[in-house]
Amino acid sequence: MEMRRLVGVTLVGVFAATAFAATASGALPEFGKCVLAEGKTGEYSNAGCTRPVAGNKGNYKWVSGPGEKKKFTSFAGAVTLETVEGFKIACSNGTLSGEYTGAKTATATMAVLGCVEVGTGKLCQTNPAKGGEIEATGLEGEIGYIVGGEKPRVGLQFKLSTPALFECRTGFEPPSPKVLEGAFIGKIAPINRMRETFKATYTALHGKQVPEKFEEGPTEVLTLKDVLSSKSEQTGITIIGVEEKPKPLVIENEEPIEIKAK
Repeated sequence: MEMRRLVGVTLVGVFAATAFAATASGALPEFGKCVLAEGKTGEYSNAGCTRPVAGNKGNYKWVSGPGEKKKFTSFAGAVTLETVEGFKIACSNGTLSGEYTGAKTATATMAVLGCVEVGTGKLCQTNPAKGGEIEATGLEGEIGYIVGGEKPRVGLQFKLSTPALFECRTGFEPPSPKVLEGAFIGKIAPINRMRETFKATYTALHGKQVPEKFEEGPTEVLTLKDVLSSKSEQTGITIIGVEEKPKPLVIENEEPIEIKAK
């Protein structure tokens, strides 16, 4: 009996150490699917794939990465760009859509409408024929820990692979060209559960994104450059969702997917 108990404790310890090593090596957080395992051959006992079972005798197994239906969409009720010195562009609504491309990655396109330079009333747009519409294509998404440990918080960062170019103008006056580049990050939840929707919170305070980095990563922020003056300023983006208060951005997944963080 004592030998059996010792072996059991050892197996559980080895399994826990393996799970810890996987987390410490940077495998988590990641996108994936917690699915039923045939004949109790899975690594986990629960539908969130967070409670490991020694000997692969669990009811569920973890499949890293998205499934066949990888797309997501989201709708913003308001979007604001603000620099650290107070220059501000306010947009009335927008969309963020894309697809999950791997266990940690995604791609997306963002289009915001009704964009006006606050204080001057100038319309801001990527294409002069589409007044008030700013587009950012080729956004490269990545998830990571904002805070790790026993109670992790996960962030979804989007990086502009190519700068977003737009101009602001009123009437027939010469345009004021702008260049937006860099990256922005926000908290995404819930974690450790298969979900058809996620909620992402993108918030800036006085031109500074909250937060500005992953726990183990470098600081990466947006910058807005005025082409005529060559002046560049750190910039934050606030995205307000349309469905609920305090109105995070609701990301609707094409099929359920999980953000595994432990």
